[in-house]
Amino acid sequence: MTRVAWALSAAMAWPPAAPAQTLFDEIIAVVNNDVILKSEHELQMSTLETALIEQFDGAELLEAIEEGRANMLRDMIDQSLLVQRAEEFGIDGDLEVVRTMEQLRQDYDYDTQEYLQAAIVAQGDSVEEYREMIRTRYVAEVLLGQEAYRQIIITTEEAREYYEANTEEFDSPPGVRIQEIVVLKDPNSPDDGEKRAKAEAALARVRDGEDFQEVAFEESEVSTAELGGDLGFFETGALSPIYAEPAAGLERNQVSEIIELPDAYLILKLVDRHDGGIRVFELAMNEIQQYLASLQYPEARRTYLVELRAESFIDVKDGYVDTGATPDGSEE
Repeated sequence: MTRVAWALSAAMAWPPAAPAQTLFDEIIAVVNNDVILKSEHELQMSTLETALIEQFDGAELLEAIEEGRANMLRDMIDQSLLVQRAEEFGIDGDLEVVRTMEQLRQDYDYDTQEYLQAAIVAQGDSVEEYREMIRTRYVAEVLLGQEAYRQIIITTEEAREYYEANTEEFDSPPGVRIQEIVVLKDPNSPDDGEKRAKAEAALARVRDGEDFQEVAFEESEVSTAELGGDLGFFETGALSPIYAEPAAGLERNQVSEIIELPDAYLILKLVDRHDGGIRVFELAMNEIQQYLASLQYPEARRTYLVELRAESFIDVKDGYVDTGATPDGSEE
């Protein structure tokens, strides 16, 4: 990950103050049926520069800002393409917005959402724009997970080779590896019987002997479905109570009953327990595969975006540069 990409990720932790909107605006790019405005471009640069200033200084800061300025329009065009395609696929980020806002409330120790929203406004931001930023980021990542990253296959042999060459990395305190199936409730109908029935049907399939991973892949409604519901390994004390309490009562390979949460129905499987020391390969394998796959994410993302660009209409106004286009002006 480049220093700019890292800083953009870090900037999501809390929104910096936005510059005042100008009275007149300008379209600087058209992406299919979407437009990118000059004010939006300036706001994104302001957000990025604020994050970079907190992380770098001197020549490294100047280099990072220069890289960010050069690629900002490309990244905004890419984001627009991803969101448009996500909408075509019916990917909805509404519940993720609710979850992220609630997590922010807890992280910053606000008593209510109203206090959190007041703090966001005090920073000079619009609550709705911040919600939209969360939604946009989420649907783009879900789309990439389904359409680009899923194509990356890390074999057991590759994972074992990494494990044997880096065994000392897996010396860890006691912990557990768990999998999940999550069926989201309808925000407009929290007691929706149809969703409960879907969760019960998924649990019944597992109880009848179907592989938990396959059922999670087909039925779970959160991003971990792409990994067969595998949440990976967690050291003792690292899990939230929502997971830790039911997991504590499970034996190895045992599956929980349906756990009702305010926004979802949850089914857990305790894959294994670790008593401390060097984790066996089976407990480390998922973590290794995810790490090795993540090294290929940038190339997979770019390849997928090249395909999207080839299918799309993109017009960049004079005076602006899209570094995602080929030198002759056509899309990559």
